[in-house]
Amino acid sequence: FPVTIYGFVTEEGDVNLKLGENLEKAIILFTEDESKSKKEENWSEYLGWMTWDDAKKKCEEVPGRRLPSLRELKAAYYEGITKSWQKDDYDYSYWSSTPYDAESYYLLIVRDGGRTYYALRTITRGVVCRR
Repeated sequence: FPVTIYGFVTEEGDVNLKLGENLEKAIILFTEDESKSKKEENWSEYLGWMTWDDAKKKCEEVPGRRLPSLRELKAAYYEGITKSWQKDDYDYSYWSSTPYDAESYYLLIVRDGGRTYYALRTITRGVVCRR
Protein backbone atom coordinates (compact mmCIF):
# COMPACT_ATOMS: atom_id res chain seq x y z
CA PHE A 1 0.00 0.00 0.00
CA PRO A 2 1.24 3.56 -0.64
CA VAL A 3 2.93 5.35 2.24
CA THR A 4 2.18 9.00 2.93
CA ILE A 5 4.73 11.22 4.69
CA TYR A 6 3.36 14.13 6.71
CA GLY A 7 5.23 17.13 7.98
CA PHE A 8 4.97 20.54 9.53
CA VAL A 9 6.57 23.71 8.18
CA THR A 10 8.15 25.72 10.99
CA GLU A 11 8.30 29.52 11.09
CA GLU A 12 11.84 29.26 9.69
CA GLY A 13 10.54 27.26 6.72
CA ASP A 14 11.97 23.93 7.87
CA VAL A 15 9.90 20.80 7.47
CA ASN A 16 9.63 18.48 10.45
CA LEU A 17 8.40 14.96 9.78
CA LYS A 18 5.80 13.58 12.17
CA LEU A 19 4.67 10.00 12.33
CA GLY A 20 2.14 8.53 14.76
CA GLU A 21 1.27 11.90 16.26
CA ASN A 22 -1.71 14.25 15.97
CA LEU A 23 -1.73 15.09 12.26
CA GLU A 24 -4.62 17.59 12.18
CA LYS A 25 -2.34 20.44 11.02
CA ALA A 26 0.02 18.32 8.96
CA ILE A 27 0.66 18.76 5.27
CA ILE A 28 1.35 15.87 2.93
CA LEU A 29 4.98 16.15 1.83
CA PHE A 30 4.88 13.33 -0.69
CA THR A 31 3.44 9.88 -1.10
CA GLU A 32 5.36 6.76 -2.01
CA ASP A 33 3.82 6.75 -5.49
CA GLU A 34 4.66 10.44 -6.00
CA SER A 35 8.26 10.03 -4.90
CA LYS A 36 8.78 7.26 -7.42
CA SER A 37 7.88 9.70 -10.18
CA LYS A 38 10.66 12.03 -9.08
CA LYS A 39 13.35 10.11 -10.90
CA GLU A 40 16.54 11.86 -11.88
CA GLU A 41 15.54 12.02 -15.56
CA ASN A 42 12.66 14.34 -14.56
CA TRP A 43 15.19 16.97 -13.49
CA SER A 44 17.46 19.20 -15.54
CA GLU A 45 21.17 19.32 -14.97
CA TYR A 46 22.43 21.98 -12.58
CA LEU A 47 22.16 25.34 -14.40
CA GLY A 48 24.31 27.60 -12.19
CA TRP A 49 23.43 30.56 -9.99
CA MET A 50 20.87 33.19 -10.97
CA THR A 51 18.12 35.35 -9.51
CA TRP A 52 14.68 33.84 -8.98
CA ASP A 53 13.18 35.70 -11.96
CA ASP A 54 16.01 34.55 -14.24
CA ALA A 55 15.67 31.00 -12.90
CA LYS A 56 11.94 30.91 -13.64
CA LYS A 57 12.54 32.29 -17.14
CA LYS A 58 15.39 29.81 -17.80
CA CYS A 59 13.27 26.83 -16.77
CA GLU A 60 10.36 27.97 -18.93
CA GLU A 61 12.60 28.25 -22.04
CA VAL A 62 12.31 24.48 -22.48
CA PRO A 63 8.73 23.32 -23.14
CA GLY A 64 7.44 21.20 -20.27
CA ARG A 65 10.08 22.46 -17.79
CA ARG A 66 9.44 24.69 -14.80
CA LEU A 67 10.97 25.77 -11.52
CA PRO A 68 10.19 23.05 -8.94
CA SER A 69 8.09 23.57 -5.83
CA LEU A 70 9.68 23.31 -2.40
CA ARG A 71 7.78 20.06 -1.89
CA GLU A 72 9.33 18.60 -5.07
CA LEU A 73 12.83 19.73 -4.05
CA LYS A 74 12.43 18.11 -0.63
CA ALA A 75 11.25 14.85 -2.22
CA ALA A 76 14.26 14.92 -4.58
CA TYR A 77 16.55 15.44 -1.57
CA TYR A 78 15.06 12.45 0.27
CA GLU A 79 15.40 10.34 -2.88
CA GLY A 80 19.12 11.26 -3.22
CA ILE A 81 18.62 13.01 -6.56
CA THR A 82 20.18 16.28 -5.36
CA LYS A 83 23.65 14.70 -5.10
CA SER A 84 24.13 15.05 -8.86
CA TRP A 85 23.44 18.81 -8.65
CA GLN A 86 26.27 19.58 -6.24
CA LYS A 87 28.89 21.12 -8.52
CA ASP A 88 30.27 24.52 -7.53
CA ASP A 89 27.77 25.99 -5.04
CA TYR A 90 29.15 26.92 -1.65
CA ASP A 91 25.97 26.07 0.25
CA TYR A 92 24.14 24.04 -2.41
CA SER A 93 20.96 26.08 -2.19
CA TYR A 94 18.32 25.84 -4.91
CA TRP A 95 15.38 28.08 -5.80
CA SER A 96 11.83 26.76 -5.55
CA SER A 97 8.65 28.17 -7.07
CA THR A 98 7.06 28.29 -3.60
CA PRO A 99 6.61 31.89 -2.42
CA TYR A 100 7.48 33.01 1.09
CA ASP A 101 6.03 36.49 0.56
CA ALA A 102 5.67 38.95 -2.34
CA GLU A 103 9.45 39.40 -2.75
CA SER A 104 10.92 36.15 -1.42
CA TYR A 105 10.87 32.46 -2.32
CA TYR A 106 11.81 29.29 -0.46
CA LEU A 107 15.14 27.54 -1.03
CA LEU A 108 16.31 24.01 -0.38
CA ILE A 109 19.76 24.00 1.25
CA VAL A 110 21.27 20.58 0.64
CA ARG A 111 24.52 21.15 2.55
CA ASP A 112 22.56 21.65 5.79
CA GLY A 113 20.75 18.34 5.56
CA GLY A 114 17.88 19.45 3.36
CA ARG A 115 16.93 22.50 5.40
CA THR A 116 14.68 25.11 3.87
CA TYR A 117 15.01 28.83 4.04
CA TYR A 118 13.81 31.80 2.03
CA ALA A 119 15.60 34.58 0.16
CA LEU A 120 14.79 37.75 -1.73
CA ARG A 121 14.16 36.99 -5.39
CA THR A 122 16.92 39.44 -6.40
CA ILE A 123 19.84 37.44 -4.97
CA THR A 124 21.45 34.54 -6.84
CA ARG A 125 21.08 30.90 -5.90
CA GLY A 126 21.40 27.53 -7.64
CA VAL A 127 18.91 26.43 -10.27
CA VAL A 128 17.54 23.10 -11.47
CA CYS A 129 14.34 22.64 -13.45
CA ARG A 130 11.61 20.02 -13.19
CA ARG A 131 9.65 18.30 -15.92
